[in-house]
Amino acid sequence: MFKALKIYDWKHFEKIDLIFHQRITILTGANGSGKSTIIRLLARHVNWQFNELSTPEKDESTGLLRYYARKLLPKWFDGKKKTEVELGNVIGEITYSNNQKVQVHISPNVSNPQYSISINNQQGIRGLHIPAYRPQYIHQPVQNLSLNPKSQEEAFNNSANASRSTFGGGANQSGLFLKETLINWIHHGYGNQINQGISKYKDLFHGFEAKLKIVLPPALGFQKFEVRNTELLLQCSSGDYILDASSGGITALIDLTWQLFLADNGKDNFLVIIDEIENHLHPSMQRSILGDLSTAFPCAVFIVSTHSPFVVGSVEDSFVYALAFNENNRVYSQKLDLVDKAGTASEILRDVLGVSVTYPVWIEKRIQAILYKYQSTELNEGNIKLMSQELKEEGLSNLIPVALTHYLENKEIKK
Repeated sequence: MFKALKIYDWKHFEKIDLIFHQRITILTGANGSGKSTIIRLLARHVNWQFNELSTPEKDESTGLLRYYARKLLPKWFDGKKKTEVELGNVIGEITYSNNQKVQVHISPNVSNPQYSISINNQQGIRGLHIPAYRPQYIHQPVQNLSLNPKSQEEAFNNSANASRSTFGGGANQSGLFLKETLINWIHHGYGNQINQGISKYKDLFHGFEAKLKIVLPPALGFQKFEVRNTELLLQCSSGDYILDASSGGITALIDLTWQLFLADNGKDNFLVIIDEIENHLHPSMQRSILGDLSTAFPCAVFIVSTHSPFVVGSVEDSFVYALAFNENNRVYSQKLDLVDKAGTASEILRDVLGVSVTYPVWIEKRIQAILYKYQSTELNEGNIKLMSQELKEEGLSNLIPVALTHYLENKEIKK
C-alpha cells in the first residue's frame, strides 16, 4: 500500500505532502486544485496509464513557444528565476508501506503537449481505480450463456478492462457484463434436474447480494435478485424492476459495489482509488457512501477525491487533506483535524469548497449522546455549564451554540 506521497514544484503544485491512512484517505478542494492529477498518479499502480499535458509558454532565451511540463517558479533564487531545466525532472517521491521510497520523474517534450511520468522501481499494488465518469447501464439483452462461468478473478479482469475501455471512449458494456456474469453464476450455482449445481457460483451470487444490502439506501428496500427471461431484476420493497432501469444514483452504487466485490478475496487488503466518489449520488447517499463501503469491504483501503461537504469527514477514522491555493495561486496540501479541531477544519473547508460544511453523522451522534444525558435534568445554569464542559472535552467546543439550541428546542417540545 501507499504510506506517503510528496510532490513539489510541478504543474500548479507548490508542495503536496500526504501521509495515507491505513483505511481511508480523502482529498478535497476546489475544481482545478489537482485532486484528479494526484489520483491519476496513484492509479498507475493498478494498471491505469495516463499521459499528462504541458502548457505552451514563451521561451525567454529564444522567444519561441515551447511546452513546459513544470511551471516556472514565481520566486527568485540567487538573483534569478529558476528555469525548468534547473528544476530537473524529479517531481516527487512515493513511500510504500514496506518503507521503500521511489522517485517520480517526468519526461517533458518541448514540441508536444503530451508527456509521460515514470516511477523508478514502482511497487506492485493489488487493487482498482474507479474514474470520475460513472457509466450508466444501457439495456442490452443477454443472448449467450457460457458453459464455463467466469471465476471471480476472471470477472474482475473483464470488469477492469471494460472500465478502461469505456473511459477511453469505447462502447459501454458494464451493465451487460454484470448481467451475464450474475445470471451465469446463478444458472450454474443452482443447476437443474440434470446438471448438479456448483456451490461456489451460488455463493458468489449471494455474496454480491449481501454487499448490496449494506450499500444500497435502506429506503429502496433491496431484498434480492431474480432472473426472468434472461433479465436481471432487483426485488425491492418499493417494487421490482430490471437492472437497466435503475436510476443514475442506484446504478452508481451497484457498479461501485460490483467492482469492489470482484476485487475482494476476503483475506488480503486491496487498494480502491475513486475519483469524485459522490458523482450521481443524492446528499443523503453522499453522507453514507464511504462508511457503507468500508463496512461492506473491511479489507479495502480507500483513497478518494471529492467536492462534496457531505463526504468530507463522513468517516471518523480517516485522514482528510484539503488542496488549497496560496497567495501565489500555487497549490499546497493541508491535513485537517475534524475530530479535535472541528471548528478550524470547517472554516478551512468553507474557504476551500466555497460552501458551509455539514457536520458528519459521527459528530451528530456524539452531540446527541451528551444531550440525552441532560434532557431530563432541570434547565439551569449549572447543568448548561456541565453540558458545555463535556462538549469541550469531546473537541466540540465550537458546536456548543448548536448543541444548546437543540437542547432548548427539545425542552420546549416536552413542555
